[in-house]
Amino acid sequence: MYKNTTQENNAPDLIKFAKSRAKKLREFLANQGHAISHSQSLEATAQTEGFKDWNTYTARFKMAEDAITDLKPQPETAAPYPLQVGDAISGTFRGAKFTGTLRGLEKTITGGVWRTVLHFDKRIELPGHPALKNTRERVRIMLNANGVSVNLKGKPDGHTILNMP
Repeated sequence: MYKNTTQENNAPDLIKFAKSRAKKLREFLANQGHAISHSQSLEATAQTEGFKDWNTYTARFKMAEDAITDLKPQPETAAPYPLQVGDAISGTFRGAKFTGTLRGLEKTITGGVWRTVLHFDKRIELPGHPALKNTRERVRIMLNANGVSVNLKGKPDGHTILNMP
């Protein structure tokens, strides 16, 4: 089984491993009397893994490395969230004003982002077609320290804004 030699950047290690597999394939075929070029062995290795060509194969390694980097825990530099479970809250949810209670609070692996559960005092009707009445009484939302809803990477989306103390 192959082991990564570095923790920081997996893609170059995986590419190096794939190249060594291609080299072994080339050597094996040469010993069997079937000489192929280095580029042919790279292409053959990629195709045995189900990819169209070598470039597509190595691009997948880069995509995997980017995904791993995005999921790495951020350094513990963020202050504790200014609200605690049970606190009264107010703000806007998809443009509608609300009051309610913070029912859940969990720190995510992304620094400065918390997973929350908000319970509204009154059901909020979401905008849309009058025949389709969508209401919410409890929602799960990712919030930053400013009380603005964000995606998991911490980019604000503005669906929810809490009035912070």
